[in-house]
Amino acid sequence: MAAAALVGALLWAVLPRVTPVTIQVSTSYGTVNGVEEQTVSVNAIPQQVYAFRGIRYARPPLGWLRFLPPKEPERWVTQPDAPREPCVQLRPSDGTVHGKEDCLYLDVYTPKNFKDLQGNLPVVVLIAGADFQTGSKEDVTAGYDYGINSILVVVNYRLGAIGFLSTEDTHGPGNLGLWDQQAALKFVKENIASFGGDPSKITLM
Repeated sequence: MAAAALVGALLWAVLPRVTPVTIQVSTSYGTVNGVEEQTVSVNAIPQQVYAFRGIRYARPPLGWLRFLPPKEPERWVTQPDAPREPCVQLRPSDGTVHGKEDCLYLDVYTPKNFKDLQGNLPVVVLIAGADFQTGSKEDVTAGYDYGINSILVVVNYRLGAIGFLSTEDTHGPGNLGLWDQQAALKFVKENIASFGGDPSKITLM
């Protein structure tokens, strides 16, 4: 209950500006694009923040990579377009399948003045989803309470049989969703300073 209350206190609805201002940040794999957004917090005080959405942290787990641990993403010149769909999963409401297998992306939310903070902000990494079966970073239609000066990272990972089925051999080692989470944390550790975060102060939730 305490953890759920803390997450609830950190998140709020994001209301995008009519004309977002684009900003770019360089990572070890390429440049990523962010947009300026105005948020409304629980105390109704507007905040100007940057949202960097759809950052690829691993290669698309397709073809021969489908049931293998994630591989480092290839470098890009232009940030790849990230699908808005979640990782493949069953809808709890009707049992139908939805989502995409190319889903290993993360979102980063920063205070507007992150470039002035010299990489000193603590970082919260939120692993979206429930019971390794459902959920997505897209469920977090929220920014972050930047009044406490932190960076929020929200992560997608493979779910269900695609993420956790094991054949108990090298062809299907299993727990791929956990490998995905580890790959995302590695990406964050290596690149979060570019977004104003301190790689030595990462909290996983």
